[in-house]
This record gives sequence, C-alpha cells and structure tokens, in this order.
Amino acid sequence: MEDQGTSCIELDDQTEYALGKDEILSHVNSMCEMTQTRKLRWTLRAYDYPHLFISNPFVQDIEADVSHRFLVEGNAQGRRFSYAIREVIKLPSGLCDVEIEEKVPDTGYVMCLSFERDYEYLVSQKQVLERYGTHPAVVFSKLVMGQIKTMDFRGAIRIDEKDRKFSFEPIPSEFTGLTLLRKAQEMYDRCDAWMFHNLVFSNDFREGLGLEDT
Repeated sequence: MEDQGTSCIELDDQTEYALGKDEILSHVNSMCEMTQTRKLRWTLRAYDYPHLFISNPFVQDIEADVSHRFLVEGNAQGRRFSYAIREVIKLPSGLCDVEIEEKVPDTGYVMCLSFERDYEYLVSQKQVLERYGTHPAVVFSKLVMGQIKTMDFRGAIRIDEKDRKFSFEPIPSEFTGLTLLRKAQEMYDRCDAWMFHNLVFSNDFREGLGLEDT
C-alpha cells in the first residue's frame, strides 16, 4: 500500500485561501498530529454515499466525478472541531482528488488537491500520488478515515434509502465501459466507505481489482 505517513508539503505559492497559506498549513498539520497521536478522536456525523456527478452532459468531451463525502466532529483541549471531507475520482482520467472544508471553528478555508498549480498537468494516478501523497489534505483524510472506518456509514446517510441514486442523470455511454466506475457503483450498492476510500487513494488496491493506471 502507498505511504500513509503524515509529513506535509508546503502549499504552492499561487494557491489562494481565505486564510494565509502558512496559517492553514499550520492548522491542518496540527489536526494531523493530534489525530495521529489520538489526542483528537473523530466521530462520524453524516455521510453522502458514493455518487456520480456529470459536470456538463451536453459537451463532446464529457467530464464527471464520482465521490463520497463525510462530516466528522472531534474534541481536543476543550475545543470542538468539525470537517467535511470529500474524496473524489475524476472521470474519465481516474485521477484522485480530495477536498477538506473546515466547519468548526469556521475560519473559512477549503483545501483541495486540484487547487494546486501543478495538478492540472498530471495525467496519471501514479503521478498524483507521487506529487501529492503527503499533501496535508491527503494525510488528514487518510488519518480521519482510519479512525472512523468501522463506524455506521449507512446509518449516517441523511436521506431515505428509497431516494438514493448512484447517478441522477443517465450515465453517458462514454463511461458505461469504465471498470473504475463499475467498481465505484458496487461500493455505492454496499455503502462501503472504506473500500471507496481505498479506490480513491490506493494504486495497489486498484491494481488488485484489475484496474490499470491511466
């Protein structure tokens, strides 16, 4: 499996956030450290199951992503923390992405791999993991999921089971043959957050499913 370490790289100079990049880096590194040492324990509060979102179905080169999202809360040193974490697979490229949004305390920042200046030039999942495997968003997401992976994700879904859908739009014919999408849909059917997390971040896991890097 890929490196699960917790060292965090510097944010790119051109990245813009509501807070200064050094403040964000320091804060997220602190969250990583407290999570790793279990001074900060996370509880799952809500879960959005894996689903397919098509950004524009009316263009020739259709782009989409399949993602899940979980809301977690934790307490440390008398302070409450809450984060929404969205783990993403971009289609048809298969590249991973992750978005970390701070909810409490609300200092107004969102951290995302695809905000980084080099991300748009990457063409394979291997390149993404080599370049951003120690990015604070990736590290934090892995540490949090490691704590909550055995919690009741199905019970944390906020809509009725009958209203759940993998895609609210017809799946484009360009995507129906993608093994990666079929595997994601299987994890939607099982509401398997842990396996979807690995589908996002682990090339070893993908290879074990017979998926080739693009």
